[in-house]
Amino acid sequence: MLAVLLDMLQGRDPPVVSSGRDFAVWMCRTHNAVNRRIGKPCFNCDLVAARWAPLDCDEHNSCDMTLGHKR
Repeated sequence: MLAVLLDMLQGRDPPVVSSGRDFAVWMCRTHNAVNRRIGKPCFNCDLVAARWAPLDCDEHNSCDMTLGHKR
């Protein structure tokens, strides 16, 4: 059922991949659409950047996912 719902949602609102932030906001909107369907609370998508901060990645897309670590 979830796969069918995701297919339907993607058909109406295709993924936005122009930037990491745009994709995160699209994921949030999609997640909220599912949550509304199943009666769960929605997340404020304006807070995506604060909730899920960007990874520390270099120009070769090598990312350090260690919390608090800086290169």
